Order: sequence, then structure tokens, then C-alpha cells
Amino acid sequence: MQRIGCHFFYCRLLLTGAPLIAIHREPYYKRSDGLALGPGPFVKGLEYAADCESEVVGKPSPAFFRSALGDINPAHAVMIGDVRVACFNYVPK
Repeated sequence: MQRIGCHFFYCRLLLTGAPLIAIHREPYYKRSDGLALGPGPFVKGLEYAADCESEVVGKPSPAFFRSALGDINPAHAVMIGDVRVACFNYVPK
């Protein structure tokens, strides 16, 4: 019961205006013993439950890529990622 109460606590915070900040929205990641759920399903669940939208501060957010590039023109950069769809759909133009 303690764990469930903890998750509802997060929802209450979000419902009262706390921001939902996510490192990324990937649905899974690879571990040595196979695939595991990533933060994506949990972020989506909290967004739905609290009727809010998360701010992604890690990949695949455009702000993440811009901060990594600094003053480098994106046209002159090469990006290597682990999940093609997640990474390349958000590369700043």
C-alpha cells in the first residue's frame, strides 16, 4: 500500500501545478537480461492522470541537442544515437 500511496502523491503534486520533468520518453531500454520498461510509459501515465504535459530535458528534446551542440551548426555535426526514431526526429534543423 505504501508504494501506491507514493504514486498518488506524485499525481497530487502535479494536479496542484508542479511541473512534470522527464529525462526521456522511451518505452523501453536494453538490459543484460533483456528489455525493461523505460520512463515513457510512466511519464505518459502521469500526464494522463494529472492532465498535464511533461517537459523532456534529455533526449530526444531539441533543447538537449542544442545544448550539446553549443555554437556548432547542426549541418556540420554528426549524431549517433541508440534509438533511431527517438533521436533523429528531434535533431534541430
